[in-house]
Amino acid sequence: QSDKLQKITKISNFQEIVNTSSWNSKAGADNLVFLNGSLYISDGQNKAIYNLNVKNSTRNQITLTDSIALTSPSVSDSNLYYLAGQKIIKVNKQSVSRVEVSLTDIQGENLIQFYNGYLYLLNKTNSQIYKYSKDLSNRSDWLKEMADLSQTTDFKVDGRITITQN
Repeated sequence: QSDKLQKITKISNFQEIVNTSSWNSKAGADNLVFLNGSLYISDGQNKAIYNLNVKNSTRNQITLTDSIALTSPSVSDSNLYYLAGQKIIKVNKQSVSRVEVSLTDIQGENLIQFYNGYLYLLNKTNSQIYKYSKDLSNRSDWLKEMADLSQTTDFKVDGRITITQN
């Protein structure tokens, strides 16, 4: 009865769709994103992004020249963006390019989200959300009042900003 009230569904039969160890025996998964019929699995430890087309089961490995753990995946205009330390990585289907955004003045742990062409960066250390212009050249403080964002685990932007905390 408790499961029904909490809307918990128990799944007993799982079907494996992809096993990243077939790409790399030491593969690790930082996160998973479903975009345009493909699964993207980032592996910062092995400097790779694994891509599986769900419809035809074709798979590709995108090799990164240098990277750390890829976090905070966000989608904008059919592109996939990851935060990689103080850099932003842009993935478009099978190609990878860097987005030149100067994040060197932002210290601490960050999360990113794109919405309506704008980049929103939540900085946990400064307890601020920065909004970057569409060309990513200028930023402004989105929060006008003090808020404690140090315990933030994730956030989403969909016209409003929703924050999850510990």
